[in-house]
Amino acid sequence: MSAVAGRFYSADVAQLRHQVQRLLFAAKQRDAAVQVRDGQRSPAKLRAIVVPHAAYAFSGEVAAQAYQLVASHASDIKRVVVIGPSHRPTFIGCALPQARHFNSPLGDIPIDQAAKESLNPLRELVFSDEAHREEHSLEVQLPFLQLTLNEFTLLPMLIGRADPAKVITLLESVWQDDTLLVVSSDLSHYLNYDDAVKTDLATCRQIESMALPLTTQQACGAEGINALVALTQRRDYTLERILLRNSGDVPTGHHERVVGYASYAVWQ
Repeated sequence: MSAVAGRFYSADVAQLRHQVQRLLFAAKQRDAAVQVRDGQRSPAKLRAIVVPHAAYAFSGEVAAQAYQLVASHASDIKRVVVIGPSHRPTFIGCALPQARHFNSPLGDIPIDQAAKESLNPLRELVFSDEAHREEHSLEVQLPFLQLTLNEFTLLPMLIGRADPAKVITLLESVWQDDTLLVVSSDLSHYLNYDDAVKTDLATCRQIESMALPLTTQQACGAEGINALVALTQRRDYTLERILLRNSGDVPTGHHERVVGYASYAVWQ
């Protein structure tokens, strides 16, 4: 059962499909304009993305800018590991679901059972449907994945109070050649617009210079970003910022208390 359908995105199948496709189309048009201006991207392999997890009305544009790249590389992707912060239950380590499927209004996505079993002996893992039941940080990624990929399996991980080194080890063990890593994170929360712009730009520059760690005040999914950047360095991949915005940039947004959003791509 989807926890935030009807709140973060449309619960109606046709409306949701239109909502996501409209966002992806606009992102593709913007990306084409950027490439004309700055030159074509090199034919690299997409290995990971960082995307926000707010309501689509606020962060959908930023997320879509990364997911339209996923659509262009769909033939290479057979599994998605999506990792994000837990906003509710407190637990030690990372939580995987016991369920065999996740779903959105667009249908079911099979959980990668073989990967779950291979990770089962690791101490830093807990297996809990309850940890995932009301969590939006992973759920909001599902409709985008369903409309940009072909058949794929999912490995959804929530980060609780986890040892950063163990998160890195865990992700490295499942980040294989046919696997896209999706890191779900927003940036600053509830600053005024001008302060948020300065703070989030400084955070992005810190990510890009790989001067880690980020704190959870800088990014609510800091643990996932920190692990991704460490593995990007280890594997000699390339990190590219795609788009930086905040909730005050949308027509209905207010400037008194905003939330920051950024999207990134990691290329091999």
